[in-house]
This record gives sequence, C-alpha cells and structure tokens, in this order.
Amino acid sequence: MLKRTDKVLVAFLNAIFFGGCYFIWNFHMTGQINHQPEFYFKTMNGIPETINLDTTYLQYNATFPVNATMSQEITVVTAYWNLGSFQKGDLIRNSNYSYFIWASTFKYLSNSVIVYTDCKIFKKLMQDLRETGNLTNVTEVFLVDRENFWPFQILNETQEVYQQPGYPEFAPNTISPEYTAAQHFKYVAVSESARRNPFNTSYFAWLDVGYFRDIVSLKQQFRLKLPPNFNPSRIALNRVYDQSLQKDPEEIFRQNLVLVGGGLFICSRKIGIEFEKLYRKAVMYFLQQKIMNTDQQVIYAMYSEHGQKYIKPSIGLQMYIPQGGINRWFYFGYLCGALENYHNKK
Repeated sequence: MLKRTDKVLVAFLNAIFFGGCYFIWNFHMTGQINHQPEFYFKTMNGIPETINLDTTYLQYNATFPVNATMSQEITVVTAYWNLGSFQKGDLIRNSNYSYFIWASTFKYLSNSVIVYTDCKIFKKLMQDLRETGNLTNVTEVFLVDRENFWPFQILNETQEVYQQPGYPEFAPNTISPEYTAAQHFKYVAVSESARRNPFNTSYFAWLDVGYFRDIVSLKQQFRLKLPPNFNPSRIALNRVYDQSLQKDPEEIFRQNLVLVGGGLFICSRKIGIEFEKLYRKAVMYFLQQKIMNTDQQVIYAMYSEHGQKYIKPSIGLQMYIPQGGINRWFYFGYLCGALENYHNKK
C-alpha cells in the first residue's frame, strides 16, 4: 500500500510528465509558442480545392438565391456535452476543465452564437462570458437533453461496431460511442439553428468549443467572416491531409484517416439544412456496413469514390489548404478570422 505522501508524489510526477507531453505536442503542432495576434490573424490568400459533383442541385444562383433582406453575417453554432475526462490520442487527456478554459474565447467572438449543452455549469459559464463581452443580445444558450437528438439515439449500434473483435481502438474516436455521437451532433446543431435562424443571417458555422485554444490569452475581440472565394453552394472546411479518394471506407474508418477537419465548417443557411440530411444518410449507411468513427472519417468516406457511388452526395466540398505556418488543424479559423480593431481598420 502506498502512503499518502507517496500518492501525492506520484500525482505530482504524473502532472509534470503529462504537462510536459502536452507542451511538446503543442510545440510540435504549432511550431511556435506565444505569437502576437498578427501571427494568427494575418492576411492569407486562401486557395480552395473542391470536390465537384455534377448535379443541378449545385447551381447556386438558380436553386439557392441569397435573401437580400437577411444579414450576410455568420451565426456560429457550438455545443458542449458532459462526457467527463477522456483520452485524446496517445498523450493528451481532455477534461471538463480544459473545455471551460478554451470556452473563454467566446467572450471575444463578436458573431452571433448559439450554444447547446447538457451541463448547467457550462450553460452559466457561456452566458456569463457573453454577458461580460457585451454580446448577450446575439447569444442563445440551450440546456437540452441530448437523448432527444438522433446521434445519441444510435449509441447501441455504434457500440456494437466498436466491440467487434479486432476493431481498431483510437481514443476516444472508436472507444466512446458518446464521443462519436457528439461529433455527429455538429450537423444537427447547424441544421436546427439554420431552420430557426434567430439572428437572421445568411450563413452558419460550426465551431468547436476548443478550436481557438491557442489564443486563450489574446483577450481581443475578433470575428469570423466568409473565407476567400467562398462558394455558397458547397460546405467549406479545412483540408488537413491530402488523401486519395480511391481509398475504401473500411480502410478510412479502421485506420482513422482524415481528409478534412471537423472543428470548423461554414455554409449557407440552405446548405446547412440539407447537409445534415445527407450526413445522417451516410452515418446510417456506414453503420450497416459495420464501420464507424467520427465525423471526419464519415465525411472522407462520403466523398470517396465508393461513397460517391453508393451515398451519392449532392453537396460539394470546398476545402481550404493550410499555409502560413499555422497548425493545420486550426488554419481555417484564422483564415476566416479578423481582429475587430486590426484588419477592419486597414
């Protein structure tokens, strides 16, 4: 039996070890530490790649005209579910506390924001952050029962996939059905928000709570705007890795392969509504094939040659390629972001 002093020592050494691992990981991913605002929110010429689908559905001007009476601004949608502490990858362990710290960036995000959560503490936190940022009038925070949404109604089916003998374990992607459901929910949240459209905007974005974790200490108001060369008939997101579309969905899911990042995507109101239907169709299809992972693998597999043949996605992807030395996972946010008192005055 360990004495109490020994337990304290072990806990202290663990904190040093995992803290050091996080610092090394963060330094490796960003290549730089403690940048000035201009490093993140610098002018970048985003050059998108597209996965074009030859359907009349994508003729934006004819099918999805922008309502001139609606604001051309972006409503940002996010969510937080109390999943407890979980391992993220090989070294990092995310806890509730991590997300509460990262959420502080929403105090400075001047876009209209809609939040879904099942956590009373997080609801109060977001309300307080938006209030102290003088953004209450462009904020909605909902305390909801997650079991009312379809991603959390298929936990058993997802668990059956993950419990198959030999199914690869990638923490938490293919270990926690609740984590997988939380990733699916992004598209439900954007669709529901777009249908209601309480702030009368033409565009919607999903934004992970921790997306802007690298600028928690910035404490300067910023805004998300449409990326350069944005096509309203597509869904715009961040290409993380250059991948072949010839790969089979089973390989994509079982090897945890990534084409695009799911931390931020931007779309028109109509596309936000329609894409959720398409995404749900894909999830159900892959569950029937006894494969599953997060939304990143679902989207990659949807647009693989196999996915285009069997799922027949009717909405194209507009993928922005990372540049400028910024972490490839978060590049898109800084491409779309602008400091309120920096770029807007130039």
